Parts: sequence; structure tokens; C-alpha cells
Amino acid sequence: MNTINQIFFSPTETTKKIVNKIGNGIGFSQQFETDITLYKNNYNFKESDLVIIGAPVYAGRIPEVVIERISDLKGSNSLAVVVVVYGNREFDDALLELRDLATDKGFNVISAAAFIGEHSFSDSIYPIAADRPNEKDLELAFEYGEKIKSLINSGDIKNNISVDGNRPYKERKQAAAFSPITYKDRCSLCMKCVDLCPTNAIDKNNPLITEAQLCIKCAACVKTCPSNARVFENEYIKSVAKRLNSLCNIPKNPSIFI
Repeated sequence: MNTINQIFFSPTETTKKIVNKIGNGIGFSQQFETDITLYKNNYNFKESDLVIIGAPVYAGRIPEVVIERISDLKGSNSLAVVVVVYGNREFDDALLELRDLATDKGFNVISAAAFIGEHSFSDSIYPIAADRPNEKDLELAFEYGEKIKSLINSGDIKNNISVDGNRPYKERKQAAAFSPITYKDRCSLCMKCVDLCPTNAIDKNNPLITEAQLCIKCAACVKTCPSNARVFENEYIKSVAKRLNSLCNIPKNPSIFI
């Protein structure tokens, strides 16, 4: 075994950073990245493959779009590590859900972890886990990768490891139909937001128009807009950000199951 397959859904690249560092820590000679943020993939993996599957946590669950993106992945008792990244509140049932999804796809989940990344609703007024994963988070992710490598080399592998979470999973609340707005006077029509939107919610011909029903509130367009033209102005988002800023201001550490 000398190949790592990194699979991640990461609109703002927080999950990608963590998965990459874990892969670096494992240090196998061949590493392949499969970014499912924009596209679905249907890879089949062999028993000799090691796969890292990473996803963000939205309201304590794995986003439905992630479930759709990995629906055609198939393992053959392939070893897998599942990783979720959450915004310093709780990961609730998301890690268990991702582990179950991977198991159902034929993977043998030998380890799992929940890391912290900047919350989608975080901004300069109400920062929530701002700038995470930070340098310490990435160091811990690398060290976690080293532990996985040691586990594999030892041969002392437990099948489908237990993780925190509950069944039935936390009820998935129907998201309200709203999206970031675009300030016309700031927008340079660079179309970066269009290219980054994982659900094609932003009009390809006019980035000032967003289909709110398709928006998953990932904030990729908000956090990467070079002219700060994309903004969450919804009062509900502001109230949630204010509450999380107050209640979730003590930095949490990763949770690791190995």
C-alpha cells in the first residue's frame, strides 16, 4: 500500500487543507486529489487503496450535496479515513453519518476525525473560529496522519471504528430560501463566484442573480470575492452569527478516533 486517494468537498478550502495535511502526514509516495466540490465522481477503489474522505458539517449533518457527490464511489473493503470539519460549535452526528456512508459504499473505516474550520457565517463583525484551521490545527492534522501510518504499518486495524454520534441522525432542518446578495457597484463581473459555486446557484450570465433555492450557504462566494461584493445581509444569518460568536468563542480541539 503506497497510494492515498484524497476525496473532499470544500467550498472554502478548509476541509481541503485538513485532508491535505493528513495525507502529508501519512506520507505514502503517491497521493491523488479528487475535489468533489463542483463535480460528482464514480471511482472504484481496490482493497489495496487507502482513501481519505473529507466533508464540512452543516447544522450537525453532512450536506445533502456531499451525499449526492459520493453516491457513486465504490470500495472493495478499501481502507478509509473519514474527516469532518465544523465551525467550532459541534459536529453532532456528521462524523457518524460520514462513517456510515463510507461503510455502505464498501469502505473499511479504520479511523475518523473532526477538525475545526472557520464557520461559513463568520465575518469581521462576528468572527466564528476565524482563520481556522490555523498552524496548530495543521500540525495536529499532520501528526494524525503519522498515527494513521503507524496504525497501518502495525497491522492492528479495527474494522469500521466507532465514532461519536447518534442514530437516528439529527433532524435535517429545511433551509430557508435566501442567499448572499451582490452589491452591483462593487461587482467587477470577474465571475469568480460563478466558478466556485458548488450548486450552480449563481447565474452564469449575470452574477448579480442568485437562485436562492439552490444556495447551500457555504459562503464560498462571500469569502473569495475580490471586491467584497457578495454579502450575507439576511437577518437570520446575522442573528445566528451573533449567537455563535457569543456561545462558541472558546477554541475547540480536534476529536480523533483511532
